[in-house]
Amino acid sequence: MNSWLIIILVFLLITSIGILLLFYWDIKNMTNQLEQIIGHFGTNELVRTNTHSKIMIRFITKINQLIQLFKQDQQQRQKREQTLKQEITNISHDLRTPLTSIKGFAELLSDSTLSDLEKQEYLTLHYS
Repeated sequence: MNSWLIIILVFLLITSIGILLLFYWDIKNMTNQLEQIIGHFGTNELVRTNTHSKIMIRFITKINQLIQLFKQDQQQRQKREQTLKQEITNISHDLRTPLTSIKGFAELLSDSTLSDLEKQEYLTLHYS
């Protein structure tokens, strides 16, 4: 009777150690995947697991959701930055065009070869 109990306990111990080793290797593998995802964050990689443990699968699902949310936030931030740069470019162009025109008229009006009548004529053209 005692020998059967010892055999069952040894079997349970070996099985438990085997399950713990599988969890250890799976966690080690997932950690390596996370390190690669962090190192190459431009990719669409997610963490994968080989385990059938519902708790571990749920944990990995939550980690993958965090990765996806962070990537979406990063893409939205890049899009906002691009939009802001485009708006600044447009504003710069919108300011540069009238300033160039004003500069041209100012240079024209400062031309000493123009008569006062011609200068007055240019002023009325510009402001009409």
